[in-house]
Amino acid sequence: MTEKISLICAMARNHAIGIKNDLPWHLPQDLEHFKNLTKGKPIIMGRLTYDSILSRRNGKPLPHRVHYVVTRQNLTSLPEGVHVFDNLESAIAAARTNAPQDEIMIIGGASIYRQAVPLVNRMYLTMINRDVDGDAFFPQWNDAEWAITDKQDFTEPENFSFITLDRRTT
Repeated sequence: MTEKISLICAMARNHAIGIKNDLPWHLPQDLEHFKNLTKGKPIIMGRLTYDSILSRRNGKPLPHRVHYVVTRQNLTSLPEGVHVFDNLESAIAAARTNAPQDEIMIIGGASIYRQAVPLVNRMYLTMINRDVDGDAFFPQWNDAEWAITDKQDFTEPENFSFITLDRRTT
């Protein structure tokens, strides 16, 4: 049974993560980072994030990942490897039961992140060091509950960092 539940998110300094169901930046290193961290692992997302993936990939889900979509809508004709749940806890339980991998990845969007922050053990954050316009935002978290366990800084094509935060044990 999978015990590590993580989330992965790219955000601007003002916590913006999206605008009009798209990313407000183009950062190839972040896309590669996302791919490397999620490939082969179950991914949990909300319907808008799922729709965004399908629109960018000609109606296809991300390869080499089982998708767990949280929505109250009745999605029909789902591709193989896509499962629908009406709440985050059910999606996590299914991913734990069905996933031989050691880590479940929660990939967004804003509503799912708000629900997930109290539940996850690890956060993989790409912090873009500027404010951007957005209509979706990552929630605030309590710094005292988290320890930075890895950080890589970059200056090209813009100033950003990959940060790994692990929940402190009490």
